[in-house]
Amino acid sequence: MTLIVQIFYLYRIFHVSGRNYWIIMPIVSLDLCHQLSQVFDNDGVYHGYLSHG
Repeated sequence: MTLIVQIFYLYRIFHVSGRNYWIIMPIVSLDLCHQLSQVFDNDGVYHGYLSHG
C-alpha cells in the first residue's frame, strides 16, 4: 500500500513536470500502469496525457 502511495505521489510530481512525466513509465510495471490508467482515466489526467502522445 505504501508503494502505491509513493508511485501515485511521483505521478503527481511528474504530471506537473510535464515532459519528465514519461520517465516514470518504464520504471513501473505494465500491470501497475494499467491499474493506474483506470484510476487516472476517471480523473481525466492520465488518459489525457496518452491522448496528447
